[in-house]
Amino acid sequence: MNDRAALLRAYNRRGLANVELGQYAEAIRDFSAVIRLNPDVAGYYDNRQNALRQLGRLPEALRDADAAVRLAPGYTFVLRGRALVYDAMGRFDLALADFTRAINLDSKDAGLRADRAKIFAKISRLDDAYSDLTTAISLDPSNAGLLKDRGLLLARYGEPAAARSDLLAYLVRQPGDAEATQALAALGPTPTPPAASSANQDSDTLDAKKKLVTEAVEAHENCLAAALVDITPYSAESAPTIVDVALDRCSKLAERRIAIGVAAFDMTREQASEIVNRKVAEMRNKMISAVVTARAELAKKQNGGPEAPRSGDGLPKGQPL
Repeated sequence: MNDRAALLRAYNRRGLANVELGQYAEAIRDFSAVIRLNPDVAGYYDNRQNALRQLGRLPEALRDADAAVRLAPGYTFVLRGRALVYDAMGRFDLALADFTRAINLDSKDAGLRADRAKIFAKISRLDDAYSDLTTAISLDPSNAGLLKDRGLLLARYGEPAAARSDLLAYLVRQPGDAEATQALAALGPTPTPPAASSANQDSDTLDAKKKLVTEAVEAHENCLAAALVDITPYSAESAPTIVDVALDRCSKLAERRIAIGVAAFDMTREQASEIVNRKVAEMRNKMISAVVTARAELAKKQNGGPEAPRSGDGLPKGQPL
């Protein structure tokens, strides 16, 4: 209790835990205690506004959001927080203004684009909503939820073919989602093409499935390359240990490759797992070699040799599944 910094951390962490538990009144008490101890940190006000907003105490939430923006006007998280309060209040013009201001600060944040798209959709600016979601998908292609959001928007927009494509791609990654499944069913069956064009239809379908596989493989490989760059310079562990840590960090993306094999190619899980696990084992060997090479090159560089390559270079590219 005599350590002010520790007390701040304790109150703030308990407040965040209470939010996760849905205990918003308790969270508000904790965040209020933090603010009394240090009233000059924007994040504390942002945390409290979130809890207040969840309880529907919107005027109080807006006061906290205003305080957060005043303390940290150049940070996107406070603008997003206030925009969400304005959204809850139905003040969509002000929500759009804050989301736009935040996007101008960080144009690469896919989440801000997706949030602004929801506001555009609420005021029936569907073209703008579609544009934001498409940009968000290009910024964060691994976020399957963005495909669902765009698919639902396209269904509302009256574009069943494009909506069906997005929803199918989402369900390959997240099978069993009730809302997406219902929306897809509401679009009706896929129109049967004329017999003369059935070969083209089959080819288009196969191309779409191959694209899903390619995207999944690239996302997995990019995750592994980034993980190696993050781990290798700071770890004295053996190369196999480093690679296994990277593989574990990216295991969800390996699972996605298996899910695509099951959903898109009518494989059993065992069949898809066998293929993916074989490819991952091949990749593991190449990654170990890449780490060993990178460390050797780094040692050369430190001794006046040539520049070391990034760890993770040499990952296999474009492997099926």
